[in-house]
Parts: sequence; C-alpha cells; structure tokens
Amino acid sequence: MAVAAAVSILDPWITVFCTRRFATVLIRPLRQDDREQDTAYLQGLSRQGTTFVATAEQDGVEQLVGVASYGVCDELGTAEFAVSVPDAWQRCGIATALMKELVRYASQQRIRRLIGRIPPDNHAMVALARRLGFTVRYDPAQHVFFSTCTLNGAETKE
Repeated sequence: MAVAAAVSILDPWITVFCTRRFATVLIRPLRQDDREQDTAYLQGLSRQGTTFVATAEQDGVEQLVGVASYGVCDELGTAEFAVSVPDAWQRCGIATALMKELVRYASQQRIRRLIGRIPPDNHAMVALARRLGFTVRYDPAQHVFFSTCTLNGAETKE
C-alpha cells in the first residue's frame, strides 16, 4: 500500500542546487522551527517580511549557510532586500540562488520594486546585483550603493 506524502504550499519554493564547491544546498522559505533554534540573527528578522534560507548538511545536522529576506516599505509595491552568507560559504553561488528565489517570490507577491543598500566595500554584492539586472548607483553623501530592480513577473537575468 502506498502512503501519500504530505504536500505543503511552500513546496514550489523549495529548490536544491550544487554550489561551485560541490556542496548540496537547499533553498527554502524560513520555517517556524528555524526561529526556535534561538539563533540571534533569525530572532531579529521581521515577521512582516519574507525570508528564504539556504541550508547544507554538515556532520548530519542542517546548518544555515545563507539568508535572504525582504520587508515591505511604506512606498506601495516596494520592498527592501538583504542577503547574508557566512564567510566560509561565500563565492560559491549561494547569494545568487537566494536572490533569484527572493526575486521570483516577490514578483508573485505583487512586489513591483526591490531596493537594497550595499556597503561600498562589498564588491561581490555590487557585482551580483548588476548580474541579476539591478540598477546600482553610488551615493557619496551616504557612502553606500543603492540597488534597485523593477519587477514585472519576469525572472532575473542569468
């Protein structure tokens, strides 16, 4: 007798990919049990926004290896994004995968524009934003790069 697997409404938002270092990483929406791990970073995330996490199994335990989120702004249809990947997992495609899922999800949630602030020394994030089709401009008064992407339901560029 076959047993039916439980299907979640989040299943379409779960993806698996292999990093440039050949590690298998799962990209998925943040779950309540992630917050219960008492991770300070996750505890500080707004419950009003949307968060995707990247996880990898290390020594038989699921570990967070990246987080991307957005929070809706006061401006209608606009959300501010952030992405974070620990040093040990940088430069292997995790931020790219997280941002692509975040953009794909935001497009379906009627977000029309994503905006972000990037510190001037974060050259990798500036390059990533540009690769994904974001407009990036430097504001010397605030000493920060502003990145903007207008969404229309289309996927991000490769």
